[in-house]
Amino acid sequence: MRRKDREITDQKALLEIVQNSAVCRLGLAVDSRPYVVPLNFGYTWGENEPLTLYFHCSKEGLKLDMLAQNNLVCFEMDGEHQLLRRENPSDYSFAYASVIGWGRAAILTEEAEKLRGLQILMEHQAGPGSYAISEADLARVAVIAVKAEEITGKRNSG
Repeated sequence: MRRKDREITDQKALLEIVQNSAVCRLGLAVDSRPYVVPLNFGYTWGENEPLTLYFHCSKEGLKLDMLAQNNLVCFEMDGEHQLLRRENPSDYSFAYASVIGWGRAAILTEEAEKLRGLQILMEHQAGPGSYAISEADLARVAVIAVKAEEITGKRNSG
């Protein structure tokens, strides 16, 4: 990281950014062709378990086609956005906090795993609770789990 003064290394600070994000951008690449897609997500991250992100999508499409060829992914989420005005326009800056990570994606196939992933996603997006997900709804979607292998964070507060 070029700006070490902005690096976030504390897991609690990184977790706070993840908790406050509703959208995660998932980056995929096949045959030197990159693809980035914004997705709603849920996550788990414990003291002894890596950050795992959960996404849902249609059972067919570009994401799944690309993941079948290359399951290595990059992800990004950010927030705390604010334009930092200065007297001289060339000195303007922008406040933000971001998390970028790399990992491997897996398309969940077992019904119990898919249901757990969707429940985690719903809790992150809509709040704690038990969400009724029918068998028909479960059968209509794919659920992707990404286990993070590396995570970096960065913050500019001004």
